[in-house]
Amino acid sequence: MEPDKEFEKTIDAINELHKGERTVLAWKIGEQISKLYNLSKQKSRNKFFKSIAEKIPYSEDVAKKYYEIYNIFSLEVIKAVKSILLGHLYELIKMPKEERELFLRALILVENNEYIKKQNLNLTDYYQVNHITIINNLRSHYSSKFQTPEQIEAYIVNELIAPQVREKLDKGKLKNKKQGNLIKTNKFPPLLHPYEPTQEHDFLGFFCTIFYLIANKEFKFTLKRETMYFYRIITIQKPFPDMEIECVRCDKNGKEIGGYPLSVELEYESREYLEHKHHRDPNKSCEMIICWNNNWGNEKPYVHILSIKELLETGEMKLHL
Repeated sequence: MEPDKEFEKTIDAINELHKGERTVLAWKIGEQISKLYNLSKQKSRNKFFKSIAEKIPYSEDVAKKYYEIYNIFSLEVIKAVKSILLGHLYELIKMPKEERELFLRALILVENNEYIKKQNLNLTDYYQVNHITIINNLRSHYSSKFQTPEQIEAYIVNELIAPQVREKLDKGKLKNKKQGNLIKTNKFPPLLHPYEPTQEHDFLGFFCTIFYLIANKEFKFTLKRETMYFYRIITIQKPFPDMEIECVRCDKNGKEIGGYPLSVELEYESREYLEHKHHRDPNKSCEMIICWNNNWGNEKPYVHILSIKELLETGEMKLHL
């Protein structure tokens, strides 16, 4: 076969291969471009790539990258790292051979990582083009932490992939979360959060959105033989008790006579206070349970209970004890 005909046949082969940008495909296109270069009468590599860019569906820059991929990597290596992105190969061809091999071994380890297998992950959904760049930058500052393929594997899995998995799971939970019924109340203006909470974490957010409506002297209550009303939230914390609310104390004539820090535990239902065993903690105290639904029953409560559901229905600040 004459060289010109072989050249044209190779051009046709590249155009036929142009059906995507997967890594194996990039390697095969690079193989054909390399073949073209050997058949070409053009001695200048730059002029060669400029000339073929007019005949194939790739820019001069992309054609050069495919050429490098073919000449640097074996097809066996490309197939071994089956989830590798084309952008990763672009980064790897810039590296010295020793660094490139370090990353390739790490990526093969990621393919067979137990966490990846257990989560049944398709790595192409989690790999990002800048992952190798991120690690390479970290290596320049913390070289001792990225000396082995195992160290790089651990960073990719634990710091780059696992957070994405957790985020997707959290979004899935939020998407599948049951929405409460629309709250009907004639005692309050339209609520910022108009749906009933369905669990404790939801109730905490809900309570904070309505606090401005009940933190005033119109909603006074009696606690420890003193009349007071909510003024502002001082702290919210994870450990028991959940919240401290600053209250304003009033005398029998309604005159404000000082403040009172009220310790509060928020529960979706009041009996969860018992389920969480807060009543058994001798070292911590709580003066009020604020809940959505009061399901305590006939037993005498350990502390005062305020049901927000009842408050919205009646417009009255009624404590149960």
